[in-house]
Amino acid sequence: MKICLGLPSLDDPRGFHQTGQNRQAQVFTAPAFIYPVVPAMAATLLQRDGHEILWSDGPAEGLTWAEQLRQIQAFHPDLLAWEVKTPSVKLTWPKVTDVKRALPDCVTVLMGDHITALPEESLAACGVDVCIVGGDYDFALQHLAKTSSVRGVLRYPTTGDLKTLPVLDRRLTKWRLYGYEKGSGNYKYLPATHHMVGRDCWWRHDGGCTFCSWTNTYKNWRVGTVDQFMAEIESCASLGIREVFDDTGTFPIGSWLQDCCERLIKFNEGKRHGRCRVTLGCNMRPGALKKAEWDLLGRAGFRFILFGLESANYDTLVRINKGQKQDDMRNAARMAKEAGLEPHVTAMVGYPWESKEEALNTIRLAQELFTRGWIDTLQATICMPYPGTALFRQCQEQGWLKTTDWTDYAMDKPVMTCPMTDEEVLAITRGIYKSFMTPRYVFRKLVSVRTTDDLKFLARGARLLVGHLTDFSGRRPSVAVH
Repeated sequence: MKICLGLPSLDDPRGFHQTGQNRQAQVFTAPAFIYPVVPAMAATLLQRDGHEILWSDGPAEGLTWAEQLRQIQAFHPDLLAWEVKTPSVKLTWPKVTDVKRALPDCVTVLMGDHITALPEESLAACGVDVCIVGGDYDFALQHLAKTSSVRGVLRYPTTGDLKTLPVLDRRLTKWRLYGYEKGSGNYKYLPATHHMVGRDCWWRHDGGCTFCSWTNTYKNWRVGTVDQFMAEIESCASLGIREVFDDTGTFPIGSWLQDCCERLIKFNEGKRHGRCRVTLGCNMRPGALKKAEWDLLGRAGFRFILFGLESANYDTLVRINKGQKQDDMRNAARMAKEAGLEPHVTAMVGYPWESKEEALNTIRLAQELFTRGWIDTLQATICMPYPGTALFRQCQEQGWLKTTDWTDYAMDKPVMTCPMTDEEVLAITRGIYKSFMTPRYVFRKLVSVRTTDDLKFLARGARLLVGHLTDFSGRRPSVAVH
């Protein structure tokens, strides 16, 4: 078969949809594209099975939808598959219709967390042939290519054996589109890329975090082997990739982490980030590691550690089932920084139960962490209740939803009722981004510049900061869906 995978150009005047590798979906004013690991693994497996693959990521390639459609028509695929997020789903439907008109024999497939939650909605809206329920798009598309008569909802369990997966074919999937300045703003050492050795997060007590869209997409925790992880790192090094962020929901811990770090220390010859063969980053839960383990990560070549702060209010952490203690964030950030790492925290505002004063606590905590020098960067968003999550169900029960127009779920304005006005929510989100711009912090960052990588990283960060302040300005153009 001839199979096309990737993402459609949406021509959204608001900006660039963050779809691949995003548990929460945002639309950025500034261009940013993250290497979509699971669809890329699908392409790798399907090519290995003998299929001809076209990787077509219209936004990352800078194509308009008209240009991308011509690209797809020239390839004339038998099957086309796109990943969809909540704010992009309505914009994707007319693109599916366009493909069906241009290529009536092409089997069209939609997949992603929104499709997993509401597959029948897309089947009715645009005549798409197949909606995949579940996050193992790679295994599911392999199955679909073998049984191409399937139509409607394909419910594929997230039980695929990750230990059977090969090294990603990054050339096939055009990794360079995502590896430089328009890739993740969290990369310091370019070129860089994403990986994901586990699916998705080992925190699944009572269903996991209530707001996370991947709790529904990946029902169970699985992880590949350390051998597989090291083979991926060695492959990246052979391509000249200098930094790899593993986007497993929470990086494996315990004996797996110990073995992995020992292997990385040998691979990186004991050198710290920036001087080693490949610098690493990962997601980690506050409270998951002890000091010795943080030190081990530092020695193994890790640099970037992403923490989900979410809120400074313990009541909120309990309500969203975050599973961390009140001081876990402070202690984890301190130990990570002492180990030579560069911690990054994510925070959210706009919870239906948080007052303005409680939301301001999150700004104060961010300021404290910056003042103490325990974190290097942060990210702020407005909390979104995605279909399929426990938070969405709670919103339905409590009457908290302002709208179910999915195009509005782009994190640039509240969609849940809350004690604050929309402008107050936006102002506090901007305030979190501004919280680190103290003279002391700016001075500390300037004197820390040692290399051109440091300088370029600061410049990229400044560009993205301006973009994020625009994202939450409340003055972005509206989008019409036909």
